[in-house]
Amino acid sequence: MNYIVSDSKYDFSSDNINIIALLYDESGSMEEHVYAMQKANKAFYDDFSKFEEKGSIAISKATFSNYYRMSPFKEVRFFDTSYRADNATHLYSSIVRTVESTIAYYNELVKRLNVRARITFLVFTDGEDNEDYGRYMDNAKAAITELNSLDATTVFVAFGDA
Repeated sequence: MNYIVSDSKYDFSSDNINIIALLYDESGSMEEHVYAMQKANKAFYDDFSKFEEKGSIAISKATFSNYYRMSPFKEVRFFDTSYRADNATHLYSSIVRTVESTIAYYNELVKRLNVRARITFLVFTDGEDNEDYGRYMDNAKAAITELNSLDATTVFVAFGDA
């Protein structure tokens, strides 16, 4: 996990809580999509900033190439719209780490607030994992299955030949 769960948002405007985890492939093969991703992130920020129920949303942004970073789940106003592309693609292990962190946050919300948040998990990638010959693929599939058992909405946004 790249952050401390307690650093995330726990003060919501309603019991109808939505948590959104966004996982971005920032590997070199995504270089041709940098402008489109930056534009999409800005549009996402603008739309959710105007959303009437924005006080009931917590968003986390995770990025990876041959590194992995994940922000705490925070209000829309803290969403970082930047995007870049370089290096390798550690897709499957990044999926596992993001799902683990999302479930940890979900469980903390249940414990602290006694609510079951709705989870949306989006992965933006061209799908070209090159970490240890796809060694983490089965773990990623299991993580997605576990996340979906919580009635999460899981979306893979494919780029290139993915």
